[in-house]
Amino acid sequence: MSLPRPPFIAIGLLSACVLAYEVLLTRLFSIVLWHHFAYMIISAAMLGYGASGTALTLSREKIARYIGPIYLAAAIGLAFLMPAAFLLAQEVPFNPLELLWDPFQLTRLLSIYLLMMLPFFCAGTGIGLILSHFGQQAGRVYAFDIMGAGIGSVCVIGVLFLISPHNLLIVLAALALFAAAIATVEMRIRPSWLWVVLLGLAFLVLVAIPPGWFHVHPSPYKDLSQVLNIKGAQVVEERSSPLGQIAVVESPRVPFRYAPGMSLNALEEPPDQLGIFVDGNGPSVLTRFDGRREPLSYLDQLTSALPYHVLQRPHAGPHVLVLGAGAGSDVLQALYHGAIRIDGVELDRNVINLVEECFHYFGGDIYTLPQVHIHAAEARGFVNATRSRYDLVQVALLDSFGVAAAGVYGLSENYLYTVEAFQTYLRKLTPGGVLAITRWLTLPPRDALKLFATAITALERSGVDDPGAHLVMIRGWKTVTLLMKNSNFTVAEIEAIRKFCRERSFDTAYYPEMRPEEANRYNVLTQPYFFEGATALLGGDRQAFIDRYKFFIEPATDNQLFFSVSSSGIHCANCSPCGNREACRFWIGAIHCWWQR
Repeated sequence: MSLPRPPFIAIGLLSACVLAYEVLLTRLFSIVLWHHFAYMIISAAMLGYGASGTALTLSREKIARYIGPIYLAAAIGLAFLMPAAFLLAQEVPFNPLELLWDPFQLTRLLSIYLLMMLPFFCAGTGIGLILSHFGQQAGRVYAFDIMGAGIGSVCVIGVLFLISPHNLLIVLAALALFAAAIATVEMRIRPSWLWVVLLGLAFLVLVAIPPGWFHVHPSPYKDLSQVLNIKGAQVVEERSSPLGQIAVVESPRVPFRYAPGMSLNALEEPPDQLGIFVDGNGPSVLTRFDGRREPLSYLDQLTSALPYHVLQRPHAGPHVLVLGAGAGSDVLQALYHGAIRIDGVELDRNVINLVEECFHYFGGDIYTLPQVHIHAAEARGFVNATRSRYDLVQVALLDSFGVAAAGVYGLSENYLYTVEAFQTYLRKLTPGGVLAITRWLTLPPRDALKLFATAITALERSGVDDPGAHLVMIRGWKTVTLLMKNSNFTVAEIEAIRKFCRERSFDTAYYPEMRPEEANRYNVLTQPYFFEGATALLGGDRQAFIDRYKFFIEPATDNQLFFSVSSSGIHCANCSPCGNREACRFWIGAIHCWWQR
């Protein structure tokens, strides 16, 4: 079949469509599974492109006469398979939490890969066919291809602010049909009225398919799915953006009582709360606030309240910076302890809007109080840019306990917990100011010791000769809180820490000149692991302790920012030459766990 010229516009549209689809799938898989499974889309796309190139090479002579019809079939196939492959992939009973001990999960994962590669196979076939047939104009074809890819991958981010991810699948299917219609005109494919049919189909897809027809089914093991199994629990508000799909949940029968690691001595209970889930993970909560201080007293029973007892200001409350303000739990804690000014930083503006507008009556307009200033910004970027100095920098408890305990965030990049980040936070403290970081307690200890090692390295790089004099760590039954100061902890501050822990039955894991018998008193473990680990990290054989420890507790840096990677399992004798012990230990540990099942 003789074609007059390449379908430049159709190639650009097809490329825009498939790149937008690839970006969209990273969001959809973050919702359905967990965010790091979204990265498998890149490899599925490369598999599809590679398979299409192989198919074109092997069948070049057979398809030479049918370039136009095959290109058209590839574009129509893309339109059909983009939603169909995703819907079918959701029906595969894949549970990533069983991946290490159930070999059938690998088969199910492979089937998801094969399903997700099909749209990319169609796109690769169409684009590769035109590139090979119009070899003398390959440069121009490639230019339209790259231009379309760039436009598609950028525009999909903006569109995700306006349309939910599953509804965007419909738009992309219509766009692929529109690209096919344009191709029939550019390549003069007969019958001449075919472009009208394809254009009509594109319009029909946009108009006739109801918005809720493509429904996303999150994993039944995600936090939101579990909560919605409770009778009476329901989603009362949803917001979506490229940063995440937010669901606000009300549960009147079994109310939320979110107070992470609250002292077992506490007599108070939280007020009414709404659960807030991002991509099905959580919850964080929006707490009912009526302006009175008394109902917030439960916030003084958390390990994260420790810095307020260290920062005793006789004449004025502290100036506090909350990184990861979310729906305002840490802001309420600062208000309860009399902070005179609170700067809260939250990346997702949708969360801020929910607190300020949609549920302002429930949350008591906390984000519009005169002493509260909320900034929609990335935390590290805000800290680097601000000229303010703070008595307390509070890094909020950002992860959900379920996924943190399961190790799901093992491949999560996190710039908040690196050596360079800690140095930046310390520079923003007033003299005698405190940096406070709260994490979930995991056993055997890994996150807490990695956090402690990171803090030591940050202090040493900041010129501190005795890092141990600047550090305090306590633990409850479910959370660990680390304090860092830009000066030594005083005797009075240490006594305040001991009193705080004694009254709430929290364990002191480390403070300067702490005696071994003071560790492991209330939430008793078989050994004082946290104290022993902290003292070993401060000792002269720190690196030897890190190397022989059964989990990966090397300090996190901006170059090795996977803070939650903790698996070590077995040691690789030859991991030094490769220069990437972090990745090496993770995968060796995973394989070892599977082998020992």
